[in-house]
Parts: sequence; C-alpha cells; structure tokens
Amino acid sequence: MMEEILKSEEEYLIKANEYLLDWDFLRAHRVLTELLEEEPCCGKAHAMMGEIKFFIQNEPISALRHFKLAILYTPNNFKPYTHFITVAKSMGKYKDAIIVIDKAYSIFFDQRDQLILYKAEIYEQQRKWKKSKVYYERALELSLNPNLESQMVSSIKRVTKKLNSKKGKKKK
Repeated sequence: MMEEILKSEEEYLIKANEYLLDWDFLRAHRVLTELLEEEPCCGKAHAMMGEIKFFIQNEPISALRHFKLAILYTPNNFKPYTHFITVAKSMGKYKDAIIVIDKAYSIFFDQRDQLILYKAEIYEQQRKWKKSKVYYERALELSLNPNLESQMVSSIKRVTKKLNSKKGKKKK
C-alpha cells in the first residue's frame, strides 16, 4: 500500500514522475502498477512503465507491450511511438517497427523527417541499401532540423559506399 493515498490518475502520474526524477525507480514502478490496476487504460502510465521496463529493468518484451498500450490509449503522444520503434529495432522486430512508423506518419506531420529516418535506419540494418538510401534522401528533403540533416548526409554517403561496393563485387 502507498505511504499516502492518491486520489486521481493525475496525482499518481505526478507522484510517479517525482520518483523517476529522484531516480527512485522501484517506487515509481509501484505507483504505476497501482495506477494501472485501477486504470488499465491510462496511456501515460503505460508509457512511463514502458520506459522503466526498457531503460531501467532491461525487459524489452514487457516494454513493447506497455508502449503498444500507450499508443492505443494516447495516440496523440509521440514519445511512446519513438520508444516502441527504438525497442522493436533493438530486438530485430523490424516489421513491427515499420507498422508503428507508418501509423505515426499519418498523425505527426511535424515529425515526418524523424519517422522516415527511422525507416531508413531499419532498412540499413537489414542491408537493404537501395531502400535505405531512398529513405535517407527523403528524410533529408523533409528535414527542418540541421542536426538531423548532417546525420542524414553522412548516412547517405555510407549507404552509397555500400551500394557501390556491392556493384563492384557483381562486376567481377
């Protein structure tokens, strides 16, 4: 039982966030668990729990489940999408990541460069050099972020080298 009685969903979220800021992950986990028992459709709580599960407890499968629920219950919150994509990529669940990227792409117009960049990275991890290059170039066209632009330019160069070396091997 909690040291203090929390009355509303917002109070639980504030308390969990306070614990997270104090690096007291065990208490944050307890507060979020209690909240999710009472309010299983609380997307913000699922998002926070997913962060604890992945970044603190190294439980990617559980984290994915919480991020998926956070997306379901709070579809206009961008953060669970990016976390889901990050976790799915780290697990090699590229199809799941691309599904979430495509869903987010239809909602978050101002984040399209980042979403396309994620797709390019996935294709690069899969060694699909042509697709990867196309998506890096597309992300660069849409980008309004100078930090991302330099990353995309270097990624395009890297993937182009891979494509050229692949072509060179075929000619021999």
